[in-house]
Amino acid sequence: MRIYQNFESCSEKQIAVCHAVTALQARWSLDAIAKQIQVSVMVLVDLVTHERVASSVLNKIACGLGLNEVVA
Repeated sequence: MRIYQNFESCSEKQIAVCHAVTALQARWSLDAIAKQIQVSVMVLVDLVTHERVASSVLNKIACGLGLNEVVA
């Protein structure tokens, strides 16, 4: 089982959302970000470690972060 997958196996949407979450980590913890957008912190951990995340969950995270253009 691989713990880390590279960006080549992730969708463009997931890469964009991952970059946004990673940028937010400069100021806030993953726990704080998860609480703000109302998702599980484990989903964000999967996201930043480049595990595949379901499209519906990516949409929820993107909308919570104000990345509406990524969802479209």
